[in-house]
Amino acid sequence: MGLAYNSSTNLSLRLLEATDDVRPFREDFNYNFELVDDIFDDVTTIEFAYLDGVTSPIQTQLNAKQGLDAQLTDVAGLAVTDGGIIVGDGTNFVLETGVTARASLGLTIGTNIQAYDAGLLSIAALTTAANKSIYTTALDTYAVYTLTAFARTILDDANASTARTTLGLAIGTNVMAWDAQLDDIAALAYTDSNFIVGDGSNWVAESGATARASLGLTIGNHVQAYDAALTSVSGLTYVSPSFIKLTADDTYAVRTLAETLTDIGGAALQGVEAIGAVTFNDGTHILSVATITYWFNGATYTTASPTTCDIDSFETLTNNTLYYFYFDDATGTLKCSDTDWNFTTQVMVATVFWNGTNGAIQKEWHDHISNIAWHEWAHTTVGTRYEAGLSLTAPTTAADATLTIESGSVKDEDLEITIGQQSTSRIIYKASASIYTWVDSSLPYAGSSADPKWLDTDSYTLTSVGNSDFVCMWVYATNDADRHIYIIPTHAADAHNIIAQARAETAPVLSDLNLNPEMKLIYRFIYKGDGEFQESNDYRLTSPLPSGGSASTNASAVSFSPSGNIAATTVQTALEEVDAEKVSLTGDEVLTNKDYNFVDALGTDHFYSGQIDSQPVGENVVFGQLLYYDWTDVEWKLAKADTLATAKATRIALESKSDGQTCLMLVKGYIRDDSAFDFGAARIFLNDDTFGTCDDTAPAESGDQIFVVGEAKSADILFFDPSKDIGEI
Repeated sequence: MGLAYNSSTNLSLRLLEATDDVRPFREDFNYNFELVDDIFDDVTTIEFAYLDGVTSPIQTQLNAKQGLDAQLTDVAGLAVTDGGIIVGDGTNFVLETGVTARASLGLTIGTNIQAYDAGLLSIAALTTAANKSIYTTALDTYAVYTLTAFARTILDDANASTARTTLGLAIGTNVMAWDAQLDDIAALAYTDSNFIVGDGSNWVAESGATARASLGLTIGNHVQAYDAALTSVSGLTYVSPSFIKLTADDTYAVRTLAETLTDIGGAALQGVEAIGAVTFNDGTHILSVATITYWFNGATYTTASPTTCDIDSFETLTNNTLYYFYFDDATGTLKCSDTDWNFTTQVMVATVFWNGTNGAIQKEWHDHISNIAWHEWAHTTVGTRYEAGLSLTAPTTAADATLTIESGSVKDEDLEITIGQQSTSRIIYKASASIYTWVDSSLPYAGSSADPKWLDTDSYTLTSVGNSDFVCMWVYATNDADRHIYIIPTHAADAHNIIAQARAETAPVLSDLNLNPEMKLIYRFIYKGDGEFQESNDYRLTSPLPSGGSASTNASAVSFSPSGNIAATTVQTALEEVDAEKVSLTGDEVLTNKDYNFVDALGTDHFYSGQIDSQPVGENVVFGQLLYYDWTDVEWKLAKADTLATAKATRIALESKSDGQTCLMLVKGYIRDDSAFDFGAARIFLNDDTFGTCDDTAPAESGDQIFVVGEAKSADILFFDPSKDIGEI
């Protein structure tokens, strides 16, 4: 018998087969059958199903099962609640709900872990990469976009100012700060040719014409209107020296000085343009010119090295002889002769007065632009003229043996001789009836200290003056290169035994002798034989005569040839006769068809003498200001040498007048102005710095105009005789 199971019935027992193998068990089993059957009567089919397939002893299986445990018993006793979780509480197992269990697990929503959020869910679904960021596309819906490294440098800025700096938009550094006036400008109409101009309170747009007025550049008033002729002039290239020539209507060309002379039918350029140091060697008798540029018959030559000339190569050296150095072609060959110049065929350089031991150089390097015929005429009729300075400081009665003549200048035709303070001289005296010689001296007289001498014309020797006699010393300013003062003592058979005779002595006649004629008498000293200085006479302002003489101071001794209505035979009586009939030229009388002379002795400030005119002025003028004619405005205006348009100063105002008034003007003649004039040289130029002024310094800046307005008679008297020519620097 054994156990049998059927799904539709309860568990039942069955008898084992009667085999030998089960006989022992069968007997035992059957014995207890009834007992077992009673036990299983209460076992359900389901419970018996648990035993289905059991092949090992039940006890063995039970031994492999969990033993009884109190904690398991606790667990077994817990209610199987939906959502409940078994959790140890440190003593036992308890049942906890989801919220309590999450707290025990450290997963409290909102504290330890994030609560569910649809936006986070959208973010979690995104695919990210480097330089990406997220943004919302709808409620709780996100997408990815690119976020560059540069963008992050802006996002990390703390404020707008820092962000502008990052962007290179810092106000006041990279971009303009807001400004109300810039708003004004932005609002202006950008009409073609308009300008932005401040009107004192705002910015406004102005047309070209209005803007020019605002700038003080009104065409025809402040600035020159376009003119084809001026355009032609402005396009010229400057050549030094140069002139401007009208070659066609509104067309000009630059002409060199040589070309200009040809244009006007003048003589070719001839003379010295520039020269360096000139020296003479007493031992070798050689004159040396360091550098020179000269013109000969219109051709120019510039030396590349020092030019020399040995007297011995041209003449037999002779004592007390004047040697003339010159060029007679354009090859740079310097020559000399003991014969006077030929003005037409020679370019003068210098003379050397050889006394047997030393040579005295006299400057003769006249300029290349002077007219040759005029130069020869001036040389033979005018001579050297006093220009300025050369005041006498000594000798005096307290300094008998001292010579001090202050600095100044004289003019040898065009050649200005500038002389520094002089304390030495050359004593000039005759060695024979027609021959002069010289010696150097540091005294104001011939002889030795306290022993003045005169030239005895009986023996032609320097002779001591008797202590009670008197002698004259004639003092000249010269073109000597080293010692500018020459002194000639009295030349007579005897010295003067009274001072009146000395005073009556006339200046030496120097013409046709072996002296360079470029000498201007400036003083006469009278000495007593004991060396005491007596007196001096100032001849600086006397009219020069050729070869150093001066006009007679006694008008009655000068003959006069009667002419016209004048019957007098001496200058003095002729002057007296004219005085009664003269027409004053120091006022504003009008002369018509009459000859007249200008009065140069203007004894009072703001006096004038000459040809006058009355014309309207275009601006305020005062006495002594130079004027040019404005063709456009038909008025006279203040002249200035900085531009060609204003440089032709052909009038001088003789009164103060306002714009539009008629002003008295000097056309030609003498004018004195103690406040406006302060001349230190003879040739006077229009000034390039101040309107209406002139001075003795030529303009020197590029574009300036060279315009000679006249010659200075003294520091404050001008002979106004404006040139017809004008040149540009």
